[in-house]
Amino acid sequence: MTFGLPDYLRMLRARGPRLPLTHFWQAHRFDLQNGTDTHVWQPKDHYSDRPKNFEHGVLYMASWTNIIRTATREALDHLNLPATDVQFTDVGCGKGKVLCVWHQMFGNDAHLTGIDYSAPLIDICASNLAKLNAQASLHTCDAATFTFPTTKPTTLVYLYNPFDEKILSQVARNLSGVPSVVIYNNPQHLSALTNAGFSVIRSHAGWHPNATYALLSNGP
Repeated sequence: MTFGLPDYLRMLRARGPRLPLTHFWQAHRFDLQNGTDTHVWQPKDHYSDRPKNFEHGVLYMASWTNIIRTATREALDHLNLPATDVQFTDVGCGKGKVLCVWHQMFGNDAHLTGIDYSAPLIDICASNLAKLNAQASLHTCDAATFTFPTTKPTTLVYLYNPFDEKILSQVARNLSGVPSVVIYNNPQHLSALTNAGFSVIRSHAGWHPNATYALLSNGP
């Protein structure tokens, strides 16, 4: 699947010039600069596999670069910890855009983990990371059954609205007892986290769902 002029025209007709310009600047440009493949969205009917809980998942779409960077800095400011003391985990990592940006921000100081239920997307993610000489622990698995590592004092979890409330509620339960801060981009099911004991520490309402996020913590 490719992304080209018809897609930009579709964005222009739907939302005016701001959306196609932002997509280019915050998604497409990243791939042009790094030789990666992250910006092309993937609707669910274009998936070649149908993993467990596929019906609860959301299509793949890359987060915007500035949202990843800004929200990550805010999360680390809240934690008041260096990157070496944080487990960075992208749940629903897709093609690996967040992991790539984290590597650019922190290099080998960041211990990166990515999970996704789609094996082909994990393969693309691994290829993108290799192009940046980035190391990450990648898992093809169901997020509802994933056991979060506890080798670091705190876990930073990134979610770009990867699935519905049912799966998110289970992920929140899996994080019980794991000191963590969650970056929830496009937070469609925020109550699934707050009902599990997470508190909102910051909310940012952007002009577009992709520019909207919340930071939540299950600790102080």
